[in-house]
Amino acid sequence: MMAIQKRMNPSASLTSSRSVSPLGTKALLTFPQEPESPLPPPYSFSTYSPPRDLVYRPSLRDERVQLILRLVGDHPLWGHHLSVPNFHSGFRTDRVLTSWNTARTLSDYLLRHPSSVKGRCVLELGAGAGLPSLVSALAGAKGVVITDYPDEELVKTIRWNVETNLPEEVLRRVDVKVSWGNGKG
Repeated sequence: MMAIQKRMNPSASLTSSRSVSPLGTKALLTFPQEPESPLPPPYSFSTYSPPRDLVYRPSLRDERVQLILRLVGDHPLWGHHLSVPNFHSGFRTDRVLTSWNTARTLSDYLLRHPSSVKGRCVLELGAGAGLPSLVSALAGAKGVVITDYPDEELVKTIRWNVETNLPEEVLRRVDVKVSWGNGKG
């Protein structure tokens, strides 16, 4: 209102009784500071324990009995919504999530039937956390290529899962790629 009055009558006083703020004219010209951008959601974690009825038990890094999977906190393709709360996990974290059942079911199958991947090359498209790829490598696949959407955080997550879970001798047979078919990796 004061700005309109000033444009209409340049000699109008800034201290007219109708426009004086109880905080003074300086308060009228002070804009609130813009809030900081929210931080992306933190990573969440899940665990995968191979089925107990296996004849062949894969060797995990550090002689663990379960794989630790880091999941993306937020992703442009909404893959992080494929997780559901799990409050019965033995993994200590405030945000433990169970990854979707298809990856677990496929991983169980691969460990019960290691001949389906042993000595073969495996390519996983849209890997997410890469659980079936990790299990394929542990079950004896000759080579494993893990791929997904070329998002920096997603690729870091997949690499973290590979390096955290696979023993050194298995790690050499696994490659993480963000794209395929164009010669770039």
